[in-house]
Amino acid sequence: MLKTILIDNKGMSVVEVIITFTLVATISLSLLNVVMTYKDREETESYKQEIISYKNTITKLIQDDATKYIIKSIEKVSETKGKLCKQYEGTHPSVENTLNVLSYKISFVLTDEVRILTIDRLNNVITYSETGKDNTREEVDHPLPNLGTSSKERVGKYECVKIPSLRISDMSIKEENGFFKVDINFYHNKVKLENRYGIHIIAPINFT
Repeated sequence: MLKTILIDNKGMSVVEVIITFTLVATISLSLLNVVMTYKDREETESYKQEIISYKNTITKLIQDDATKYIIKSIEKVSETKGKLCKQYEGTHPSVENTLNVLSYKISFVLTDEVRILTIDRLNNVITYSETGKDNTREEVDHPLPNLGTSSKERVGKYECVKIPSLRISDMSIKEENGFFKVDINFYHNKVKLENRYGIHIIAPINFT
């Protein structure tokens, strides 16, 4: 009886070992894909929260002044052009590769208070005049959240290296039909950012 059991207990064959290993590898790979998907989703949501927080900070600064004071006028005070790509193909920059640094002066009715709003697309910074504790104005920089850099990315027909993954994509500041309008949108090379992630402000001018 014992002899028969020993003879029949041959263990797993080579085919069975291969099948088992394949099943374990397949299951492990599937679990890894699930974990990586959730990790990417968590990272994306974290990025979006940082952008929303930044947007809310800038929006509150400008809207608080528009609520506290009556905007009299806006005036462009400076504009500088430059290149986003430090390294690119070709010898001449294209329209896609030319960015602006724009500064606007915002004046108010019945007060000497003014604000300077600067949008720097070259360095990813929005600067706004703020009143300090001693009631003096100072230019305060609000750099965009640092969400890493793109090792290599196509911008128009150019190949850029080591540029911020999150950056100001387009902007518009103007006086239109009696309103002061600010539109600043952001771009991220891996996260799709809808319109609601941008800064969009509308305030009346000379409202009485």
